[in-house]
Amino acid sequence: MPRTIHTIRSMFHFEPLSELALQRYAINSDGSVDFKGGDNGELEVDFILELMELYTGLDNFQAERFSQYSISTILEYLERTHAFYESTLLPKIEQSIIGIKKLFPDHPISGVLESFFQSYRKELLSHIDMEETKLFPYARRLAHGGGARDFSVADFHDMHSHEVEDSLDKIINEIETNHPEVARSFAYRAFHTILQQFRLDLEIHHHIEEKVFIEMLTLLEEEQDSLPFQ
Repeated sequence: MPRTIHTIRSMFHFEPLSELALQRYAINSDGSVDFKGGDNGELEVDFILELMELYTGLDNFQAERFSQYSISTILEYLERTHAFYESTLLPKIEQSIIGIKKLFPDHPISGVLESFFQSYRKELLSHIDMEETKLFPYARRLAHGGGARDFSVADFHDMHSHEVEDSLDKIINEIETNHPEVARSFAYRAFHTILQQFRLDLEIHHHIEEKVFIEMLTLLEEEQDSLPFQ
């Protein structure tokens, strides 16, 4: 019996955080998934189910479970994730910071948080822009047989770092270590919750990107480099 939208709903009840996976996909009233990048409906639902399972923890992440899907399916996930961050998660973080600033208008942490968010947002959007203007078009060209080699997996590694995620940990540590009066507030707890959700989603995103998507591109590069007349 094929797995359906009902399985997705039951998994959500098992791990509520897995709703983050669904928020970047449109689940239609008839149970279908609006997922234009995949090969067929049943496989796409399976991909979403695999994705939802990651929200229970990444200790047992198995790249081969995602490598069975097409590059277009993985690329669609990465693109939807970028859009989800820009339209949903970043605005939620900003609103939670506004809540802290309203509660502690004269506290030095208000300026620290504002500076953190502006820097963090700029760095993350710069990273997203690099992937969408260089890595993703390159991946599409590779998947369709080649084209101009104006980018490479090596270039991606040279331009990629995890400093964005590390800064999330630093701001939480700063508040909880040096500003306990802020850390005890409801406004901070709301900020901490959304930041931790974002941190988990970023980790999942990078596991799929680096251990699945980039490995797929590496194999394609090797295959095309081995062809004659390259």
